[in-house]
Amino acid sequence: MAADVRRLAADLALDIRNDLGESPRWDPVSAELLWVDITPGTLLRASVVPSSAGPIVLGAPRVTALGGSLSAISPRAGGGLIAALGGGVSLIDPDGSVHPIATLRGTGPWRLNDGSADPRGSFWIGSVNLALAQRCCSLWRVDPDRSVHEMVTEVGVSNGLGWSPDGRTMYYIDTMRLSVFAYDFDLESGALTGRRRLYRAGDGDGYPDGLAVDADGMVWVALHGAGQVRCLDPAGTLRAVVEVPVEDVTACCFGGADLGTLFITTSRALAKGEPDEHAGGVYACRPGSVGLPPHSFAG
Repeated sequence: MAADVRRLAADLALDIRNDLGESPRWDPVSAELLWVDITPGTLLRASVVPSSAGPIVLGAPRVTALGGSLSAISPRAGGGLIAALGGGVSLIDPDGSVHPIATLRGTGPWRLNDGSADPRGSFWIGSVNLALAQRCCSLWRVDPDRSVHEMVTEVGVSNGLGWSPDGRTMYYIDTMRLSVFAYDFDLESGALTGRRRLYRAGDGDGYPDGLAVDADGMVWVALHGAGQVRCLDPAGTLRAVVEVPVEDVTACCFGGADLGTLFITTSRALAKGEPDEHAGGVYACRPGSVGLPPHSFAG
């Protein structure tokens, strides 16, 4: 690793022990971190405990049990959330009411996986085959009019998504290919062109999972199995590494009042042996970067 790569450390912000914590999102309206625990289908919200110094600490979370497999959330412009729930996409009202709007199809034993809203107000969601069959998954775009468009096929494991600050580049992780891809993104139509590989994890580097993009266009990639979040510039050059004291890192987002805290979710479900003591917890780091507000679903 190059000598000029910054080395950072994340601290435990909440010892929640999620089975499969994922999809962290900062809600600037309520000033809360939102995330999901996929396996039990729970939505969690927690506020930052005020402190003048020391590590970031989250308070006791509010938990909403939605049932089924809840794998990804994004804010909805009209209030509430859009979510990948069960085998489709649903709107979640602030009171927890669920309104399905789209059903998707997979191959073999499968579920939906990571997803995010885009700058146009559409919601993107991908799938994972639970038997890890090669190249049978997809990435879909659900538009505000609730139409569904299959955008990428022959995906290994569909995972993290994010957009550059100008909205013209989409970053997308296929975990089975150990790769972060970049696409040219058409802000008018939502079309994808010009796919190229931004980054491929090497042996022992873990598996790219979720990602976040900061206001400078840097791409922060959670590496499952490696206990790290790696920061890449838009050319794919490694700029920083955040060390997380548990192996199974799943996703990250920027939040806090100044969007300057990197929140990191982790899991216990996929540990190769006994999980780390604080696996499944939420971690936090102040990397000196500022994030972008989350995009909202416009439907």
